[in-house]
Amino acid sequence: MEKAHVYLVGAGPGDPELLTLKAARLIATADIVVHDGLVDDAIMAMINPAARLISVAKSRSKHTVPQDGINAILVREAQAGQRTTIDVLNSQ
Repeated sequence: MEKAHVYLVGAGPGDPELLTLKAARLIATADIVVHDGLVDDAIMAMINPAARLISVAKSRSKHTVPQDGINAILVREAQAGQRTTIDVLNSQ
């Protein structure tokens, strides 16, 4: 079985031009993307169209999935053998 990878990618202030090259590459090639509600639409548009999206619906002062729950999602997907799981969070 291929080794799973989990990456934490910060979307920063939301401007896709401020992402690192590695962050943009990971977002564009991910198998699964766990994301919150603060990620800018322009960054969401960069996600691999074949990727499965898992929204944790986090928005300003509203955390519908607690951090422990997000961590559990990332671990579950990695243990299921998903090649690349990305957690994209915005700093807004």
